Amino acid sequence: MFLKKISSLAALGMALAWHPVSAQTSQRVPMLVHVEAHVPSEQFSVSPLGWDHTVPVKLAFDTQNRRLVAANRHLRVRSNIGDVSARLVGLAILTNGTASVPLHVSVGDKMLSMESQTVALHNDTRTGDGASLGFSITPGEHPPSGLALGNYSGVVSLLFETNPAAN
Repeated sequence: MFLKKISSLAALGMALAWHPVSAQTSQRVPMLVHVEAHVPSEQFSVSPLGWDHTVPVKLAFDTQNRRLVAANRHLRVRSNIGDVSARLVGLAILTNGTASVPLHVSVGDKMLSMESQTVALHNDTRTGDGASLGFSITPGEHPPSGLALGNYSGVVSLLFETNPAAN
């Protein structure tokens, strides 16, 4: 009996010691995948109209006037709840790390700030496809010396809200 246990343990030890070299080294490759989903409300939604908001909006550079040119897009706004308001969540600027250019952001005919303001009325947004509103990003004053060479980037963060109490 004792001999059977010793021989079983010896066989197990030999089996563990003898396996291909490729099995002795394990390799791992971690991968993170960013996943998002947005399920719009049937009662309230704001979506880009004819453009992809996940792709950066490029402001063209007018070489003749040495200025950045505004980017104009459209948004589709629907609300069965009430008027729609919008505001900036943070400062809208372009920077290359050393120089910066302020951005003016407008929705419809309203220049946005960090104060919420009505951009669409309930009557315009509650029927059919809702309202189509212009969306514009316009460069502010350039530095007096002109724009420094380089690549500029920034983030424009907007918040849209609807409120039944406003009606």
